[in-house]
Amino acid sequence: MNNWPLALGISLLLSVVLTGCRDQRAVHPPAAKSAAAKKVGPSRRVPKALLHYCRTVATPVSGSTKTSTAEQLPAVPPVLYDDPTLPAADRRLRALEALDNLKARLEKSPRDAQLHHQLGVIFRDFMEHPEAALGHFCRALIEAPQIDDYRLATLNQLTLPGQETKLELALRPGDRTLPWRLALAEIRQLVNASDHERGDAFSLVVRAQRMLRTARSLNRRRIRGRAINLVRILEDWAGSELEALRVAIAFPRRHRARVRSLRDRSQSFTGTYAAPGPANRWMVLAENNDARGAIITAKRLLSRLDVGVSAIAGHRQIYVIGRFGPDGFTPRYLAMDPHNPKFELQLVVSPATETEK
Repeated sequence: MNNWPLALGISLLLSVVLTGCRDQRAVHPPAAKSAAAKKVGPSRRVPKALLHYCRTVATPVSGSTKTSTAEQLPAVPPVLYDDPTLPAADRRLRALEALDNLKARLEKSPRDAQLHHQLGVIFRDFMEHPEAALGHFCRALIEAPQIDDYRLATLNQLTLPGQETKLELALRPGDRTLPWRLALAEIRQLVNASDHERGDAFSLVVRAQRMLRTARSLNRRRIRGRAINLVRILEDWAGSELEALRVAIAFPRRHRARVRSLRDRSQSFTGTYAAPGPANRWMVLAENNDARGAIITAKRLLSRLDVGVSAIAGHRQIYVIGRFGPDGFTPRYLAMDPHNPKFELQLVVSPATETEK
């Protein structure tokens, strides 16, 4: 019997499986926020603690020659879930065929980050083998740390249920005393969120927790503040480091119901989240090009509450306590490191204004 049609069909199937395409499960922002970036966020540096942990669990490879940066390709997951009408047995068969082919290709290119990422997806989604998935995701991250998809896949794998012990080891030692478990529980309740968004959200929240803990230790003093446009003031303060701006707005935990709507990612600004913070506080947070979303959201949801606004730009940090109101944000306490008299003048009521009154 002539089997060439069957062989041709299997060859074409493997070609489609291994060529792949990007996961299109993107979260579409509401029409009012169409200007927001559609990707998870700007490229971020891989935390050193995460890389250090990955080196202990990454799939071992032979040889010392690394793939050059120019040859490192973005993640391309295998097309194994594009046809939900296929029976589970057929989808698993596709996965097994792709697994064998990818392993054969790895023998020739053991440090190919894209191949390791594809294997991680298969082990995660079809083999139910989280340890193998993490090993391959970590290997992809080590080989191509500048590609966001590999960082996000690793973070997402570590935030899955049952991975808490591993996740703790991947945190900075100082961050392990933060309420990161509470933050993780909140991140798991996000809806309309992609897997990558959940992993990225966790790393953002831990950084915000760390920032608030530092801010609360700064010496603050009472000021006579005036109503200001906090978005404009902070962006001016950040200056040339605007793209590195981080903002976290803390408020009493008892008011957390006010920000529950942020769990629905289809109704939230890109990159703006709400989560537990240190010292029995909650916070609204965002970074980089999304930072203004945290301020706009806090103004809308936390009006007339006493809040603490922490911001970092490069090596500078400020902490302002005050309230959002109809006329803007009115500060009452201020802490800075280092002190910036020009910034302080933008917050306080000038003597001339008091005299005019």
